[in-house]
Amino acid sequence: MHFSVLSRIISDSIKNDILLIKRLGAGKAIIEAKSADAANRLLSNSVFERNNLRAFIPSFKVLRSGIIRGVDQSISIDCIKENIVSKAKILDIQRLNRRVSDNGKTTYVPSRTISIKFAGQILPSEVVLFNVLYKVEAFVPKAKICYTCYRVGHIGRDYKSSRPRCLFCGSSCEEDHSCPADKSRATCINCGGEHLETSHTFIIKHKSVINLAAQENIPLIEARRIVSSHLSSSPTSQDISTDFKNYPYLPSKSSSPSWNTFKHSPQKTASPLLNRFQYLQHEDDGNHNH
Repeated sequence: MHFSVLSRIISDSIKNDILLIKRLGAGKAIIEAKSADAANRLLSNSVFERNNLRAFIPSFKVLRSGIIRGVDQSISIDCIKENIVSKAKILDIQRLNRRVSDNGKTTYVPSRTISIKFAGQILPSEVVLFNVLYKVEAFVPKAKICYTCYRVGHIGRDYKSSRPRCLFCGSSCEEDHSCPADKSRATCINCGGEHLETSHTFIIKHKSVINLAAQENIPLIEARRIVSSHLSSSPTSQDISTDFKNYPYLPSKSSSPSWNTFKHSPQKTASPLLNRFQYLQHEDDGNHNH
């Protein structure tokens, strides 16, 4: 469905609750609602089901994920849940696993890092466990790349098609596939750059996108635009083989021009730690490896 058709359908039915409709990639759009109640009303509006559309509140709008380090493996999750104290409501606590390789065999064992999901959009700076302050850091998901279709965001076991894609031209690989692309000038299926999807340069860029989205609590597509803009304007953009943590992040939301362009919600008057939206059960890849 074309974006103009989508926006007309939505606007004709629920325009009184909407501030802005913004394109968000192929087949996706962001609807900025006038209030939290308006956002929740959108979810139950029949216009989406009638037109085979799905409306949901993104997880980054209702929760923040953080981590604390240095919690011994002998302390159970139930014990942590009973004793942890936080200014923000805690929705879930999980212990992350770490990968261990021994003689070519990879296993995952419990680590001392705890993942915590907090209600609301502000990550608390600390929590208290057994009368000890633990610093809360933003949880940055592991970068994923599928080595079947070479797209980022998932791994091979989650690939839904039975046909793999060509690493060089991005088309489906048949048994007699003959790649028409010049293998010395491959085109990335993710960003259109002249490099392989598995190149070190692209993976570093993708990590910086994930990190920026986690730190600033913005959609991946917005983080991707900011990182790409920075690379294209930087005199050293041709060589980004550096630690992705060295990328400059957005300033605070209140002073960031790019964030203000993206965000059109009215100024909040409630406590920032309160979850203004109804908490939904969101898709979770179930992977707690770290």
